[in-house]
Amino acid sequence: RGLRLAIPADSVERLTLRYPDGARDAEALLVDPRTGDIVIVTKRENRCRVYSVAAPHTGGSDRTMRFEGDLPLQLITGGDVSANGSTIILKNYLYARAWTRTSGSSLAASLNGAGTPLPYMPEGQGEAIGFSADGGGYYTTSECESAGPPAAIFYYPAVPQRSRNSGAMRDVRL
Repeated sequence: RGLRLAIPADSVERLTLRYPDGARDAEALLVDPRTGDIVIVTKRENRCRVYSVAAPHTGGSDRTMRFEGDLPLQLITGGDVSANGSTIILKNYLYARAWTRTSGSSLAASLNGAGTPLPYMPEGQGEAIGFSADGGGYYTTSECESAGPPAAIFYYPAVPQRSRNSGAMRDVRL
């Protein structure tokens, strides 16, 4: 029937983040496992916009994010960062993409260009993507109507990345 998890309200801290250039619609929230920095990728613009706020984060604080740049992508609905912080994945309703983080670069700075296409079968309302616990692949799922069937969860076994030397695709274990 499902697992219920109760989190006491007094154990949750609120962090208010503001865009420097007005309100935005965003569904992709990334947290850098190396630094704790937060990155948000917007959804509705012709080119998705990337914003960040550096760690540390203090509960109850009100901070303005920094605009980092834009991506030649639209309608980003989900994203994740590998546990070791080396790979970023984003998706929309039609495709999923990956970026390899270069040594010493921030998460936001690593999101440049269109990324490397990932295997992905479009879903009805594909909203979410996340790495598997072992980093050997990724999961996707969709929204569903409360009266409808449960949303399927799809697993893709490896994250292809471009070889830095040849430009060819290869499967790697993260």
